Amino acid sequence: GAFVLGDSIRTASDTVYQQFCINPVKPTVSAKSAISFCVGDSVQLASSFKGSNQWYLNSISILGAADSLLFAKQTGAFQASYLFDGCKSVLSNAINITANALPTIPVISNNRPLSFAVGDSTVLTSSSSLGNQWYLGGVLITGATSQNLTVKIAGSYTLKVTNASGCSATSTAVVVTA
Repeated sequence: GAFVLGDSIRTASDTVYQQFCINPVKPTVSAKSAISFCVGDSVQLASSFKGSNQWYLNSISILGAADSLLFAKQTGAFQASYLFDGCKSVLSNAINITANALPTIPVISNNRPLSFAVGDSTVLTSSSSLGNQWYLGGVLITGATSQNLTVKIAGSYTLKVTNASGCSATSTAVVVTA
């Protein structure tokens, strides 16, 4: 006899194929280093499956991200699914990444001339009130962490500012002559 399948009439001798998926196992995602870092850095994420993966950022697929490894460079929730024989797994656990902002690059100003007589001094001032560390010739000046630095030695002074997230930015050098 004949029977209807979809829009077509079939006979009992017709072979009918139906494709179905048995969902692949849900992958596990792990981070290879710290998941909180400064803008400009990244963390490598790894799926537990070494085959064809699809990565997601905040539940939206990332175009072209199909390897088992991914370098995450921005804030958000990263997940992966595994593709096997045309079937997609459910989404993995989420790894929440935080890319912390860098501080504003500090500017060094001075209230006196940058050239002075031996025995005299000048004062350098940071544009940042917090997180300062002063350097002379690229070498950390121990204890020099205030906004102002009284300078009695000639040389090239720089300033590194670190914010509460541990991210830092360095000024351009100011040269003082004596």
